[in-house]
Amino acid sequence: MSRKEEERQLGTILRKSGWVMFAMLIGFAATFSWQAWTVIKAEQVAELKTVVELGEKTVDIYIGKLGAALETLSQQLADTDAPIDPLRGHLLIKRFHRIHAELLNVTLIRADGQLMFSALHEHGAPLPSLAQMQFFKDYLIKHKTGGAFDIGRPQTSPLQTRWFVPLRHAIRDQAGHLRFVLVAQLPVDFIQDFWKEAPIARRATIGLLRDDGFVLSQYPESPRFDLEQVYGQPRTGALMSYLRQHQFPASGALEGASGLSPTVLLQAFKRLQHYPVTLFVSMPLSQAHMAWWNKVQVPYFLLLLLFVGGWVVYQVARRRQHAWSLEQKHAEEVRSQLAYF
Repeated sequence: MSRKEEERQLGTILRKSGWVMFAMLIGFAATFSWQAWTVIKAEQVAELKTVVELGEKTVDIYIGKLGAALETLSQQLADTDAPIDPLRGHLLIKRFHRIHAELLNVTLIRADGQLMFSALHEHGAPLPSLAQMQFFKDYLIKHKTGGAFDIGRPQTSPLQTRWFVPLRHAIRDQAGHLRFVLVAQLPVDFIQDFWKEAPIARRATIGLLRDDGFVLSQYPESPRFDLEQVYGQPRTGALMSYLRQHQFPASGALEGASGLSPTVLLQAFKRLQHYPVTLFVSMPLSQAHMAWWNKVQVPYFLLLLLFVGGWVVYQVARRRQHAWSLEQKHAEEVRSQLAYF
């Protein structure tokens, strides 16, 4: 083998070694990145699932207790078909409101829409009729017959400008006809009381979603959207689509936007055991990206040092190989001159 061929072979081996080392580093970085992302994402989803498991039980029990309290109050107000005593009825409503101070108001509505009692008003104060309000018309269409307890869409009313969730209990006569509707007005931010102490409360959002897509409660409320957007319009995002496509499963997790903004979210959900409501917890996917970056940045830095070190070694080896080639060439020239003489 001639000297030139030997130099070319050494150069080729050196270049191939450099490219192999570079490919191995890139492959390691890609594999490590994917594995780290998979682990981080699974951990985030598991954390969200833990929160919804605990949240579902708490909210389901809370609504159940309120529903039972409303049933007891309805029996106290009208346990027979006889007319309700106005003074006694008003006192019962006021007492119920004092006991459940988290409620914005407690009202009793006659089947024709006339407000009879309000915990926020004095006995005998004139109260408006809700007969022409669309939410009351919708309630009558749906609940003139059927079950007693109902969780309505968030709304405001002539007596309450704040948004609330109406928890309604139908009071019927012995024939099953609707006589009155007892309404407990639960503020739409009530879920924050179950959420403030959660370990990921600052990084995520918790909410309750009806089967028709209306959000009952959400915390925290985004300052970018007014309450009409949050509570007055049904959601059409990834979670609602998933629930409808899968006939409202008991629990699960998914990735997608909420419908209010294009931000991609990690979401976990669980359906309340006794009510047609789904509790969800969502977190921006960017939070998982940040957690992933916090985990991989040190290995990436070490990998960069390894790459730089390898590049330096490669350059030194190239220079030494080039210097050796020059020395060999110079030695051959000297030998040629000596042989000539």
